[in-house]
Amino acid sequence: MNDFLVMVFKSPGWIFGPLMLLSGLVAVVMCARATVRAERVAARRALRWSLVPPALGVVGAIVGGIVWAAHGPASDPARARMALFCTVVFGVFCAAVPTLWSLVLLQRRPAALA
Repeated sequence: MNDFLVMVFKSPGWIFGPLMLLSGLVAVVMCARATVRAERVAARRALRWSLVPPALGVVGAIVGGIVWAAHGPASDPARARMALFCTVVFGVFCAAVPTLWSLVLLQRRPAALA
C-alpha cells in the first residue's frame, strides 16, 4: 500500500485522475440535463462532454511518457507501460456511461427538418 501511494504522488496521475473523474461527473450532469430538455443540441453537448475523460487519459499518458523519457528508463519498463495504458483505460471507464447515455439521447431525438 505504501509503495502504491509513493508511486501515485510521484507521477502525474494525481493530477489527471481527479480531472477524469470530475469531467466524467460533469458529463453525467450534462446527460441528465439533456434528458430533461428535448433539444438535440443538448444531447450533442452531452456527447462532447463525455469524450473529455478519454482525451484527458490520452493527455495523461502522453505526459507520463514524456516524464518517463526525460528521467530515463524506469526500473521496471513493463510496469511503467502498464501504468500509462491504465491511464487511458481509466479515462474510458469514466466516460462509458455518459457516452452510451448521450448516444441513446441522440438516437431518440431526430434531426431538425429544414
